[in-house]
Amino acid sequence: MDKWEEYGFRSTFLEEFLDTRLMPDEEQWEIVYQCTMDSEETIRCDAAEVLGIRCNEEDEKKLRRMTYDTAGLVNIEAIESLEMGRQEKTLKRLYELMRTGGRMARGYAVGAFFDVWVNRYGYTESSVKKCWRKMEKLYKKEEAVWVLNFYEKVKYLCGYKESILRLKNNMCTEPESYHICDPQRMAFSQIENIRTIFNEAEVNQILISSMGAIEDSYGIIKNPG
Repeated sequence: MDKWEEYGFRSTFLEEFLDTRLMPDEEQWEIVYQCTMDSEETIRCDAAEVLGIRCNEEDEKKLRRMTYDTAGLVNIEAIESLEMGRQEKTLKRLYELMRTGGRMARGYAVGAFFDVWVNRYGYTESSVKKCWRKMEKLYKKEEAVWVLNFYEKVKYLCGYKESILRLKNNMCTEPESYHICDPQRMAFSQIENIRTIFNEAEVNQILISSMGAIEDSYGIIKNPG
């Protein structure tokens, strides 16, 4: 049997780059590309993550194709890796996912859209305001709180500071479930992610004041009482 036919060999090949974050050489990139079309879902998923290490024009093209993968973990990983992209075609695909994707795809596409926009147009006041105007229509239509947490983070980064209070409110409400898409967990995560040296005191105060709502180390929220 050829070594590439062995699942363990392909898996180990990809995991080496994920563990070390080393850049594959050109021959290795071709193998990664082959893995994006592997019959095994986990291999395709790892390949999508490896593509995010570099994410040049050809990598973006591969990742956009992988966002159509019927395996949920694969298309989500592809969306996350596209955060490193910068092409207009990538923005269009992510916007389509924000509009028509499943709940997880919509959420991760929101975050990736903002990152690609900044990669392409820069993080300036005028650029991010334009970005938010582009996203606002879908934000107003979105009903899933889990997805709205992504929007609130992006809105905050676009200069609308009141969004941090919406994240706090989402974090301190009764959880719908302990599902991976629990909105309280995601609100907690997004608040942590927007913490910088410039807003550290404010964010820390919000987290401290909400500690009574945190049930465990996974950020699952219960009624603060």
